[in-house]
Amino acid sequence: MDKKPGILLLIGLLVFSLAFFTTGCQAPATGPQPAKPEVIKITIHDPSTILTFKKGMEYFQKEVPVRTNGRVEVEIITGGPMGDWEEQPDNIQQGVFDMGMVSPTHTPGKIPLWSVALLPGITDSIYAHNMALVELAKHPSMIAELEERWNQKLLFPGSMDAFEMMTERPITSIDNLRGFPIRAIGSAAVMLNKLGAKVSAIPGPDVYTSIERGIVDGAVFPVDTFAERKIHELAPNLTLSGNLGFFFGLVTMNLDTWNALPADIQQIMLEVSQEAVTTNFEVYHEINMATKKTFEAAGVKVTRLPDNEIARLQELAKATWEDWIVEMENDGYVEARKIFDLWVELVRKHEANDPWAAKWWPERR
Repeated sequence: MDKKPGILLLIGLLVFSLAFFTTGCQAPATGPQPAKPEVIKITIHDPSTILTFKKGMEYFQKEVPVRTNGRVEVEIITGGPMGDWEEQPDNIQQGVFDMGMVSPTHTPGKIPLWSVALLPGITDSIYAHNMALVELAKHPSMIAELEERWNQKLLFPGSMDAFEMMTERPITSIDNLRGFPIRAIGSAAVMLNKLGAKVSAIPGPDVYTSIERGIVDGAVFPVDTFAERKIHELAPNLTLSGNLGFFFGLVTMNLDTWNALPADIQQIMLEVSQEAVTTNFEVYHEINMATKKTFEAAGVKVTRLPDNEIARLQELAKATWEDWIVEMENDGYVEARKIFDLWVELVRKHEANDPWAAKWWPERR
């Protein structure tokens, strides 16, 4: 008997069974898989917990994922594992990380036009300083310095409070500063050097032990930073003048990273960045109130330089303005004087509407 028909029938049944189980029993379709979120990495060099620009970054970190429905996540890396302040412009430019803070205070030579906002004696108002920065950032030359020279998109600026002095013994005249060993950076260092002080650019975290060891007898910081770093424990005399300038930073993103983002994501980030500036002021109000309580409890002596001494400081500050303009023009920045005039105009505009001045350190006035 020919067995071929039976064999063919058996093969057919096996093929049918295989087809049934591979098509009818497969896992149900789940639809298109969601795209992995874009992760934006931000670095913050200083590990301090209450710096206002960090609060702005934390606001950015919190809000952007929510408003983008999880399409973007933001990771903050603190402590400078990928470079110190001086390396921030280069690291962001090269895409070592996506976003961070560029500090003209530490790198004035790398973004020289922005150093106009470091000049002392123009204002003691953090509100006016920060809001003037927001407007100054719209000027084509300020945009070009970041985007064309450093491949960076500015998202928002962050000002800290005005520089002031905290010392072991009281300062009642600027003549007291001649030969005085003190820690300072930026515009404050320029001013104090002109006054004959012995200025050291000691890193912030090392200032406490430097005072403790007698290397310096005081320091210049934004007022709240004294409390954060516990400087008042060793140098309990706070001298207010409002004429030593500011520490500020620019929160920027690598321009290639920025340009690769969809337009709607960019718009959300710009909106959140604007809100971060306001958040800084609200946070700073809380910080200043806490700082005052700390100083009161510790018996810190808060004094304002006499008017005649402040007038002497202001004259010294004005000399640094012209020095800055001439230096910038010699370096090829032909519009330096116009940038300076615009900066002063913007500061005066926002000083007139400062809602915080009377709440923080009215002793300055």
